[in-house]
Amino acid sequence: MLRLSVLDQSTIVEGRDPASAIRESIALARHTERLRFVVALRPGFVLPAAAAQSVQTLQEITGHRLVLSVLTGGDVAEHHAYGDLVNHDDRFVRASEFLRVIKQVWKGRPTPAGFNHHGTHYRVESAGLLRPLR
Repeated sequence: MLRLSVLDQSTIVEGRDPASAIRESIALARHTERLRFVVALRPGFVLPAAAAQSVQTLQEITGHRLVLSVLTGGDVAEHHAYGDLVNHDDRFVRASEFLRVIKQVWKGRPTPAGFNHHGTHYRVESAGLLRPLR
């Protein structure tokens, strides 16, 4: 029996250039209709408010075919090479805070002044998308 596999999603990990995963997904989205894009965000390499805006844009371009993954890290040498000196255990704490901030940004601005977050790893002021993420 011959079996054909159909690719239904593609994982694109943000690398040296955090915007590369977004660019690659946009390029592929133009040529596909059903392919979902699993974009892996790395909290030590991208700020949560910037990631939230990129995700909103990619969701609109792909017709809401984006799936997110958050990578807390791997190789210590790689993190140090990029200037990320947060230790292994604290990377999980940072990832949790990253997710709290990004979710709040996606909700939009609760007031015209936005929202503020002053945490251990991130501080944002007057944040929030102009339109909540759908």
